[in-house]
Amino acid sequence: MYRGSCAVITGANTGLGKETARQLLLKGVRVIMACRNSEKTKFAVQELQMTKCEDGGAAQVEHVELNLASLSSVKQCADRVLNKGLPINLLINNAGVMACPFSLTEDGIEMQFGVNHVGHFLLSKLLLPQLMHSAPSRVVTVSSHAHYFAGRINLEDLQSENSSYQPFQAYAQSKLANVLFSKELGRRMQGEGVRSYAVHPGLVSTELGRHMHNKERRSLGRAIISALSKSASQGAHTTVYCALEPKLAQNTGCYYSNCRQMLTSPLAWGQNAGRKLWRETEKLLQQQS
Repeated sequence: MYRGSCAVITGANTGLGKETARQLLLKGVRVIMACRNSEKTKFAVQELQMTKCEDGGAAQVEHVELNLASLSSVKQCADRVLNKGLPINLLINNAGVMACPFSLTEDGIEMQFGVNHVGHFLLSKLLLPQLMHSAPSRVVTVSSHAHYFAGRINLEDLQSENSSYQPFQAYAQSKLANVLFSKELGRRMQGEGVRSYAVHPGLVSTELGRHMHNKERRSLGRAIISALSKSASQGAHTTVYCALEPKLAQNTGCYYSNCRQMLTSPLAWGQNAGRKLWRETEKLLQQQS
């Protein structure tokens, strides 16, 4: 799955997403960068086009606009990708926001839940027929160990409407949603040639943490903060591993960190939580249509 393969990567114009794109381009994979900031992405595309592929071929990279905080933008992005008529062998759900102040998406959804989970859920569903047609294919969703330390899914209050909004708690819930989505997608795609993986890239000093204040940083503890020494390139390794490693071809719905399979939070064990979250997310999307 190298030359001739095509990957769609959200948030690929900076940080982990950009490094993921670079490492896939090195392997000869064609990359479609689905990003919000068109000006920043234009420079990223120009830079990544200079990548020297390992097989000696030219790097193939292009951009489609995507704002995960807008369901209409997600739909338009999916339409543009599908209209290219290319196979989709890889979908990397990488983009996200972390511990931002309370705000709503264009559709009135709490920002972290909307961007990190709902937007990627919709994009994945819209691209799923082409992923199936291009099988074997893989969906890699970037989560976080935060889902283990602080995550919980409150199906009665997914958008923090009936409780005090806590930025990091909302982030952790969205990352647990990523794990549950990835696991349920794997279950639903059994026998369809589409594999699903969730990954923890490690704590990397990128733009993602721009909303974290000093008090919140201290509350995470010294052991966690020390992990910030990981580079963006190192942080992308597990995503690329799950995207390309042949040994994982028979695995699906699993969670990886440092290129190794890991246990998830007990809150993600079993199938009930993932099925319920899937149904609730579909209901939420139906309300917006």
